[in-house]
Amino acid sequence: MGSSSSSSPVIRFGIELELLLASTANKHNSWDSLARDLSEKLIAAGVPNHVGDDHTYAEWSIVHEITVKDHNPYHYGVELVSPIYTTSEISTFHNTLVTIFDLLNSCPNDISLIPTDRASSHIHLSRDPPLSAEEAARLAKATLYYELALDSLILRELGSGRTTYWAQSNRAPGANPVLHELETCCAMNRIDMAMGRGDGGVVGVGVVVIDTAGAGPTSGAQPTCGIYPGGSEDLVRLAKVVMAVNMVSRDSRMALCCGHLGAHFVRGKTYKWDFSGLLSVAAKQALASTAESPGIPNTVEFRQPPGSKSAEDALKWVVLAVAFFAGAVKPEVEGSTKALDIVLKLGEEEVGWEHLGGLKLFEGNEAL
Repeated sequence: MGSSSSSSPVIRFGIELELLLASTANKHNSWDSLARDLSEKLIAAGVPNHVGDDHTYAEWSIVHEITVKDHNPYHYGVELVSPIYTTSEISTFHNTLVTIFDLLNSCPNDISLIPTDRASSHIHLSRDPPLSAEEAARLAKATLYYELALDSLILRELGSGRTTYWAQSNRAPGANPVLHELETCCAMNRIDMAMGRGDGGVVGVGVVVIDTAGAGPTSGAQPTCGIYPGGSEDLVRLAKVVMAVNMVSRDSRMALCCGHLGAHFVRGKTYKWDFSGLLSVAAKQALASTAESPGIPNTVEFRQPPGSKSAEDALKWVVLAVAFFAGAVKPEVEGSTKALDIVLKLGEEEVGWEHLGGLKLFEGNEAL
């Protein structure tokens, strides 16, 4: 996400809304036909957009989403990708969501929204200035420490035990060779190891740093996860934190799908939390890795929330993600045993959302 010249931290966010849409009158005989029709309707409603992902994030985009498709030939998987918003634009964001979902619910004989448990809502988060390695490590440890609380919060809101392959725990068995099946304290210690602290230093499978000699981007050799020479100490630590959180085992199903059978590799889109966008920034400054489908530069992606059926759903997940992101990087959170709601309130105060009462969206949820 973009940068700002402001000296005070600016947090930005965006959302990807996975939707299953029906051509209820069998009007659209292809995805392109439905996407063009939807685009025209959104423009008429005052929502600038385009079909296709050009990665500029200046306006809403309509992208093909295959993971939500079912067997009905007149049902189409669509991902609506938002532009980048700052936290001061939350009202504009919410009003646009209301317009979008009002439109989707007002054309029952044309295009209609179909609830499906295959859909997800992905929130991208960034900050200017970018997170330091220390802050990224705090956030990584917070995602581990509060994982069960976040699980309970999301599943309570959803009303089921839904899980998805594309948002596994960052310590899922058989997936992450660094954190898999570790108790919380041990997993957090691995993050400290990546930062050069804790028992064992930064060696072995704890951070999976492997020599990359002869395996540069143009060498033709099979690359392995590691760090090319030349990065600053902070960028090296940042890369190691990302590797620890988003490493994928060469023995996993994902490795088979991606053809990475010779070495562990980084792929954040397998997990609840995707830190690989931070690695792509570091890579520009002489750090590198075998990152598979790296995230948007300078972003962390929260991939766990379910599909949104309303503007309030989407707003709820953005409030949760932004407040957690802003609160978890604060120094006073690290090493504490604060309840999740305290961290979220700290985050709301950080971005100036305390007057919005965003956490009331989760009122009555005992996970807070």
